[in-house]
Amino acid sequence: MEKYHVGHEIEKELRAQGKSARWLADKICLTPQAVYDIFKREYISTARLIKIQRALERDFFMEYSKYIKNGGVVADEEDESVIKERFEMLMPEDKLHVLDWEKYYELAEEFVMTEHHKPLIIYTNDWAAQTSVINNVADAELGIGKVHNLDLKDERKKGKTDDDMVQIVKAMPHPIIQVVSPSGDNDFHFLVSLAQVTGKKVFAYCRVLQTINNYTNVPEYHDTTIKPFGAWHEQIHFAFVDDNRQSYRQTRQLFLADWGEDILSFLKAHMPDLLNDKDHNTILEWLNNPESLYEAYRTWLDARARKQAWLKDFTLMFMDDKLNFKQDGSRWSISLPVDYITENTYKNKLMKDSLRRLSMWIEIQNDYIVDFEGSLRQSYLGDDACEE
Repeated sequence: MEKYHVGHEIEKELRAQGKSARWLADKICLTPQAVYDIFKREYISTARLIKIQRALERDFFMEYSKYIKNGGVVADEEDESVIKERFEMLMPEDKLHVLDWEKYYELAEEFVMTEHHKPLIIYTNDWAAQTSVINNVADAELGIGKVHNLDLKDERKKGKTDDDMVQIVKAMPHPIIQVVSPSGDNDFHFLVSLAQVTGKKVFAYCRVLQTINNYTNVPEYHDTTIKPFGAWHEQIHFAFVDDNRQSYRQTRQLFLADWGEDILSFLKAHMPDLLNDKDHNTILEWLNNPESLYEAYRTWLDARARKQAWLKDFTLMFMDDKLNFKQDGSRWSISLPVDYITENTYKNKLMKDSLRRLSMWIEIQNDYIVDFEGSLRQSYLGDDACEE
């Protein structure tokens, strides 16, 4: 008798009801990709299965019990290494990885549901959304208890030492501790000690201070997330969560565009070699599979960073900001994901005579590149706009 594959059963039930993975993802606060991952699993956590069966109104627990009574084979429980691998895929320890809010819900659930001895710090400017995430995950019928808010400044004003706070938290029944606005190495050291000594899930929010300054007619990029990541990422999980406008990514991309180090500059630099060349299929692969383009760009940026020290901070991050692709017959138009809000915010701080290439087009006929052009400016009219 085959194993009871709960992921397959969930997928079959979802299809039978005529509902999509996105519908289920919205019901259980995950991304559609995470739901597709569930379809592949023979075993999922009890807490997550409870939410799924309530959404689908089907008792998978009873089915599983009957299956076992009838001589079915028990599926092996999910290995802790698999859970750890999934967590690290969401947030690699050796990269400054920027997440969207929908992905952060998935990360938060993985964090509170599995064993982690490091604190989790979330850098974000989206204060409106941040406060609800961990609390919502903790309250989502996972049976893990409530979240306790620990205000370091307030407790220290009351005369509490770090050791005092550690002992107080250790005696609390709350399994999850939210530390309010830590700052500086002393606070980070306290978070690490708090997580290690108490064995509780420790997390905190910090504000991203990201600016482009132009004091000497040369723009300078400043980002408060880079320094603590470089110093503490081996002891703390860092998540960088963008707002709905993706302004964190766009500010960074706008700065690189000003220096001619953005992904479109990479494309333009390689066009002469690819034009009617025996390797012309490379550009076709990039256009049809942007992941390969982003990977080639990261390699290119890494090589340039070895010669230009200021680029090293950017190579810590995944530079796979989603380009806007639009195909019209034989012509492909490509533009950077910079919206007018981000551009207007920083345009006065950037060089006024900057020749930023924010869009380009490529003409392809019979699978060969016949022409291309990169624009020096862009009138951004929407997600698909790509004007000269």
